[in-house]
Amino acid sequence: MNHAQEQEEELAALSAIFDDVTISEEEPKKISLPVRASEELGCTLNVTYVAKYPEEVPLLSLSSQTGFSEAELAALLEKINTTATESLGMAMIFSLHATAKEYVDELQTKREQEAEEQKRREEEEANRAEVERHIVGTLVTSETFEAWRVNFMKDVDAKLEAAQAAERASRKGRLTGRQLFERDASLRTSDIKEVAPDEVAVDASLFEDLDIEDIDEEDGAGAGAAGPPRSIFSGETFSDDD
Repeated sequence: MNHAQEQEEELAALSAIFDDVTISEEEPKKISLPVRASEELGCTLNVTYVAKYPEEVPLLSLSSQTGFSEAELAALLEKINTTATESLGMAMIFSLHATAKEYVDELQTKREQEAEEQKRREEEEANRAEVERHIVGTLVTSETFEAWRVNFMKDVDAKLEAAQAAERASRKGRLTGRQLFERDASLRTSDIKEVAPDEVAVDASLFEDLDIEDIDEEDGAGAGAAGPPRSIFSGETFSDDD
């Protein structure tokens, strides 16, 4: 087997398959391939050729690890070495990368499932606590009551202050009743005009045809007492000589 030729053909194939592969210029060739499941979980697979590769297992390592525990990294490296041993005699870097990618993807899926399960348990616990709170109620102590009272009074004071501030703002620039009275003299007699009767002019000619004596006699008979006739125009009293 021509080991150098096998290696060159594999490098050409890797460059065509992976856009993010890195191949060193110096010998022995070192190939680096990112293996990521997410931004939070991933690493880089490093493979260094040995002289008799692919008949011998290449040097394998992991770098730029993100989100792995030591146990998880050890398990991943063990899987990669197992694949390398099973692939002796043939180009294996593509298979090594596939093994690593499968493990990382499974780990990501497992973590997502665990996170979802944890969220579900927390929601169930929160719902249970809410149900118990409504059934049992919240235990009130002197300390919790005092804390509630302080917060309640703060809320009341804040609302009262806001209402007073709004009232002051609405009154800003408006004159008081005293200021209006002092500024406008017409307001001093406005009420008097409202209650005082208007003077009415009387046309005396309308009463020229009336018999004053008859009116006076009727008045006297109705009242049961006789008296001298009075003028309806000026309030004068007429004597018999008149």
